[in-house]
Amino acid sequence: EAGTFGKAMKDIDARATHRTAAVLAMSAATVAATCGHKDGVWGASPRIVSSICNQLIKIFEGHSAVQLKPPLLRPRGVYHHAIGGPAELMNKGGVVLLLPEDLTVNFARSIGRGGGAISRIKRYDIDKVYHKSFSDGHPRESLEASFDIVYEDAQTKGNFFEAEVIMVLCQVMAILKTQMGEKIQVFKNLPLISPCWYIRLTHTKLADAILDVCGVPPDDSIRQ
Repeated sequence: EAGTFGKAMKDIDARATHRTAAVLAMSAATVAATCGHKDGVWGASPRIVSSICNQLIKIFEGHSAVQLKPPLLRPRGVYHHAIGGPAELMNKGGVVLLLPEDLTVNFARSIGRGGGAISRIKRYDIDKVYHKSFSDGHPRESLEASFDIVYEDAQTKGNFFEAEVIMVLCQVMAILKTQMGEKIQVFKNLPLISPCWYIRLTHTKLADAILDVCGVPPDDSIRQ
C-alpha cells in the first residue's frame, strides 16, 4: 500500500508540473498574440514580469525613491540615430514629436526646465520605451527600469550617490537568479562561470583613465 501511495503522489506531482508549465505557456502565448513583439521577447509571461517589477519597486522605494513620470512626448531636435532610431509621430499642426526611446532623456529635460524645484530627489520609473519599426509599422516596444538621483549641493560629494546607485544595481542583479556554475564561452580562451553580466558605466573619469592608458595627450581639443 505504501508503494502504491508513493506512486500515486509522484503521478500527482508530475501532472501538477505539466499543468503549471501549460498555464505559463498559455500566458506567454496570450501576451504574444495581444501585445506582439517586444525587442527580442516573444510573449513574456505577465506573471514573471509583474513579479520582477514588484521586486524592483521594493528595492527602489527601499532607497527612498519615488515614482515620477516625465511628459511622454518631446519635440524632435538634432540627434544621432541609434539602431532603428526613436519612434516619431506628427500632431495636427505638423510638428514632429518623439516617443521616449529611454526613461532618462525626457526626465533630464524636465529637470532642466524645472530649475531649482528639482534639486534634491531620488526617482524611479518602470515603463515602456519605443523605437522606430524596421517595417514602418507600430513602434518596437521594450520594458525599461530607471533609477535616478538628483542632488544639487556643493558640500555633498557625488561619490556617495554613485556608490548608492551601484548598490541598487547589485540588489537588482541579485533577484535575477540563474543556474549557478554553468560555463559560458563569451571570449576566446576565457571561459566564464554564470551568472555573467555586462555592465556599462558612463563616467568622464573612466574615459580619461582609458585615454591616459592609451597615451592620448590630455588636451580637450584632441579628446573631444
